[in-house]
Amino acid sequence: MVLNCDRRLPKKHTDSIVVEKSARGLLGKIYNDGEYVIRENDIGNCMYVIQEGKVKITSIRNGKEMTLATIDKGEFFGEMSIFEDEMRSANVKAAGKARILTVDKSTLLQRVSDDPTLAFYLIKSMSHRIRNINTIHSKIRSVDRRNWETREERTVSGKGTEEKNVQSIAS
Repeated sequence: MVLNCDRRLPKKHTDSIVVEKSARGLLGKIYNDGEYVIRENDIGNCMYVIQEGKVKITSIRNGKEMTLATIDKGEFFGEMSIFEDEMRSANVKAAGKARILTVDKSTLLQRVSDDPTLAFYLIKSMSHRIRNINTIHSKIRSVDRRNWETREERTVSGKGTEEKNVQSIAS
């Protein structure tokens, strides 16, 4: 299941960050297809803005890599590490060639000080992401509840595993 999250910063905000970085000679880094930008469980202290290309946000669950989202130019990721001293919660890899700008905490705070609406857009985006996660969580709980109720019905009625498989396929 892929999250649909609006992470795009308004152009005026990305431009102001890019102008400051380019004035210091720190334009975005080029990442090749499949190259990691962030690794799950690493400690982070910055966020990223995609200047060109796309990235895939993935996580390893039960030994399998799951794609959580694919985001593109103008969008940001990794912002949680600026607000929390926690490990990265997912992998981020370039999906094709991508130019990605690193934004450290002091640069972000300076940009927010210069234009407080940037903070509003970050909070709005993070709020939208939380709402999407809550929706997905509710759907998963609903499916789990139906599976549990079906399992209990089979136990009470004495139906076996073979009938369960037939019921699952028929559904």
